[in-house]
Amino acid sequence: MALKKKFLHRKIQDFNISKQRFVIGLIYGVVIAFAIYFALYLSRESLRLLTINEFNNIMVLTDHEVNFYNIFFAYIASIFGQSISFSYWFNRPRKFKGKLNKFRVLIVTDQRVINWNFINWFVKLSTSTVLVLWMSMHAYYVISFYSIFAYLFVLIVIVLFLQTWISLRLAFFGKSFKWMVLSFIVISVFSLGMSRINLLDYKTINKDILSENIEYTYKVKLPQSDIYAIGVDRSLYTNVWIVKPKTRNIDTVPLVFIHNNLIPLDSLHDYLSVWMESVSKYKRKKARPKLYIDADIKMKYINRVLKHIVMSNIYKVNYAVTPTNPEYDATYYRDIVFMHLIGYAYYECADMQIPMPPHFNSLKSFDFDDIDSKLIRLSIDDNNNFSFNDSIIKKADLRSSIKSSIAADSSKYLITFKISQEASFGEYFKVLVSAKGAIDEVRSEYSYSKYGLKYSDLHYDENRYEIKKSIMRKYPFALIELPLPITIGTQP
Repeated sequence: MALKKKFLHRKIQDFNISKQRFVIGLIYGVVIAFAIYFALYLSRESLRLLTINEFNNIMVLTDHEVNFYNIFFAYIASIFGQSISFSYWFNRPRKFKGKLNKFRVLIVTDQRVINWNFINWFVKLSTSTVLVLWMSMHAYYVISFYSIFAYLFVLIVIVLFLQTWISLRLAFFGKSFKWMVLSFIVISVFSLGMSRINLLDYKTINKDILSENIEYTYKVKLPQSDIYAIGVDRSLYTNVWIVKPKTRNIDTVPLVFIHNNLIPLDSLHDYLSVWMESVSKYKRKKARPKLYIDADIKMKYINRVLKHIVMSNIYKVNYAVTPTNPEYDATYYRDIVFMHLIGYAYYECADMQIPMPPHFNSLKSFDFDDIDSKLIRLSIDDNNNFSFNDSIIKKADLRSSIKSSIAADSSKYLITFKISQEASFGEYFKVLVSAKGAIDEVRSEYSYSKYGLKYSDLHYDENRYEIKKSIMRKYPFALIELPLPITIGTQP
């Protein structure tokens, strides 16, 4: 007897899936899909909440990112739901239609293996991501899954979908292709619809948390610097924010916050004194406030801040900065600071009857035969214009001019810096960075020419500590700040 064409091909009718079983399996799959989507959605929001830190920062996703992740979660959930439906439809007692049992077992087993393998892989990946974020609270600014790995998410969806059809394609051969295409269309429509469901108002969550974020609330603009250090021991710092009021009026007395608590500016020394008392005695010499200062605030207010810091018997501060041309969001660089020694003039302003601070002791050894020839005069006026040796100079040329003056004469030098009360802190800070940068460059060139070593490498080599100190003594950061008197009519 002749064999019929395609006699080995199975038909869906051979598996005897009733309408009732089909509907129940479909409902079962839809319910599972919604449950998985909700679980993934809530997991993402929980992960975001883990990124909240002491500054009330949180991982903020754009609307495009939220929509993309929602669609990805919806596709994963829908494919899982479809896989669950397949398992339900084809999972029957072994005695039923025995000749097709091997195909039933193949389909059901394949769906279960795919599901569990994917869950296992996804959980491992998610756990690793959470650990990375937990160990480094800044990681989410560096690792942008959406912008860098968007294609990977798309590939995951495609591979997972095709994988669920392998056993079905083997069972039904070419006939299953049209079902697969139809299935993808249905899943796509269903996923796009489900992705519009936002279980939580993520915008409200962001707003509520960021409302306690001083930098975000007051739109703080920190100064930029290419010279900075990384603060490691946070027990040595207390965060002090000096920001403009929400009116953004730069002639208004700024607001002062210590650890998110608003305090009167003229009470700053009281709070700092209490903080210093809480620091272990053996750490107090290294303890210092970390100042987050808006670059637009005028120096007449910053001088008052520095005066109160001196009144607390503190002569070192760390200015919070962001790198020049930062690669990431400014909040990523919360641990970098510009270390600075408060000028002796502020001790006189505070009427402090104390000895000259240790960092000014080196100036006592200066023996100037002709002080004018070795004096580098810097100043900044009411309009933020820079002067070098009484001549207006471009900001970009300031560092090179200071460096040339220092390098031209190997004998000791002294930099004086006259600061207008009406100048902005941002412009004042540029002079500090220019002076420090010029001296560091001279130190580096001298270190390499005399010792064949990079000056920056000496910071990490205890065996060459004396070399570093000798270079610092030859080219000290000898800068005296001279805050000019407040102009009549501008008394804050």
